[in-house]
Amino acid sequence: MATKSWELSNQLWERLKPLIPERPSRDPNKTFQRKSGVGRKPAEQRKTLGGIFYVLRTGCQWNAVPRCYGAGSTVHRYFLQWVEAGFFENAWKAALKEYDELKTIEMHLCADNGYTGIEYKNVIIQHGYIPHLKSRQHESEAKKQVPGNKARRWVVEECHSWLNRFRKILVRFEKTIKAHKALLHFALAIICWRIII
Repeated sequence: MATKSWELSNQLWERLKPLIPERPSRDPNKTFQRKSGVGRKPAEQRKTLGGIFYVLRTGCQWNAVPRCYGAGSTVHRYFLQWVEAGFFENAWKAALKEYDELKTIEMHLCADNGYTGIEYKNVIIQHGYIPHLKSRQHESEAKKQVPGNKARRWVVEECHSWLNRFRKILVRFEKTIKAHKALLHFALAIICWRIII
């Protein structure tokens, strides 16, 4: 059975599961009214992560998450906890590492004619990128001379196309930059892993 575009596949879940932070334990120095083990059971991590992924893919509000993922407030609470724990950034880094091991990432910075000066080129190199500063005309001429040669600019356009599939990051609805950045990291991690798997 094929996975729907807003559902986590088993392969993706297996990569994300070890990165999920552990739940904080009760403070032994604090006095609680209830005994340990009493109260609401913790949410299932796979369902919760599935709810976060659903929000990222569809762009819906947190309180509109389907009940099969749990309550929208619970999914959002876990999202915020995992943002603070660095889960989404760690997922992105793990995906990049795995992608780099299989396909090798070259850090090119594509820029247009506005950045062709020597000062800009030096800044690009200082930041660890390989400068790629060609006009569209030069790229089209190179394409004619070498059959099958692709302009580097298409990589940026293709990346934007992939990110457009994650509707929650198209318009910044999150209240904090940290939460929006976490959603962006999650989307980029999923893009990398989907290419690999």
